[in-house]
Amino acid sequence: MRFGIDVGTTRTIAAVVDRGNYPVVTIEDYLGDAQDYIPSVVALDGDDILVGWNALRLGPDEPTLIRSFKRIMSQPAVTGDTPVALGDNTRPLAEVLRAYADTVVTALRAFQASINDTTDIEVVLGIPANAHSAQRLLTLSAFSEAGVTVKGLINEPSAAAFEYTHRHANTLNSKRSDILIYDLGGGTFDSSLIRVDGKDHEVIGSVGVSHLGGDDFDELLAQAALKVAGRHDDAFGARAKKTLVDEARTAKEALVPQSRRLVVEVAGKDTTIPINDFYDAITPLIEQSLDVMEPLIGSDDLRDSEVAGIYLVGGATALPLVPRMLRERFGRRVHRSPFPAGSTAVGLAIAADPT
Repeated sequence: MRFGIDVGTTRTIAAVVDRGNYPVVTIEDYLGDAQDYIPSVVALDGDDILVGWNALRLGPDEPTLIRSFKRIMSQPAVTGDTPVALGDNTRPLAEVLRAYADTVVTALRAFQASINDTTDIEVVLGIPANAHSAQRLLTLSAFSEAGVTVKGLINEPSAAAFEYTHRHANTLNSKRSDILIYDLGGGTFDSSLIRVDGKDHEVIGSVGVSHLGGDDFDELLAQAALKVAGRHDDAFGARAKKTLVDEARTAKEALVPQSRRLVVEVAGKDTTIPINDFYDAITPLIEQSLDVMEPLIGSDDLRDSEVAGIYLVGGATALPLVPRMLRERFGRRVHRSPFPAGSTAVGLAIAADPT
């Protein structure tokens, strides 16, 4: 059985190849509820490394729990021996990645068992477009050692382009054969210009920022909540800060285009933040992503370019301000994936499909 796996900084999502369909794999959390992702978090339980839902089972106040640990992999000098801080302890990055890959593969095997499939698992893995060789090798090694066959590594924006052509083939023609992927995830931003010729997808150029994403929005919302609560200058311990950022993340993910305010719990009290205050705080980060991406277009006006569409993928593009700002700058050729968090996984499954 073949899968595409989006090795996400904040969420890991897998899609399966199923006779021309590419559904996202359902995974049980620690309560037995069905989820469409595995949280990319790790924690220690004694000497054992727990990953995903098992790590969250320890509770949000668990001092060894860390999120977005894979941001470490973007460091230029990273190796398998690079230490990952888990509270007062450390573990080598390779050991943490192996535990992570084992957890993902275990979830895939559980999915297989639910449909009585006993074939070997083959996967195509997603990698940030600007990932260096060590990051690619560490990811490949972790999943290979977890007992699956890795059929390939594909840049995440390229995978998203597969999903775009799957859904929006009618926008492509002889004059407009390029797709611009805007991939804003929890921890990283990537953008790639993809030239499409039938089933061939050629990467023309890629840019990115290794530390820009939804995690940064959460931090800014937490700071805004502290300011409104009059506690901006207070000293918060690591555990209290982690709890506050988790509260901010939950409030952010509940936003809809009609939202006018957010409510974040600060030290046991609900704090109301006007939506415009939050948007003002994160606008410079979104503008940074647009400025980084703009050279790929090749002209001052999208109408004068060969770009058929800008495709918004990645969980952070679910924030209403993100598509709004892109449409204000680039007009009607901006499309957001119907499942932005799962778009890359679906594209990777399409790439894994031998037909």
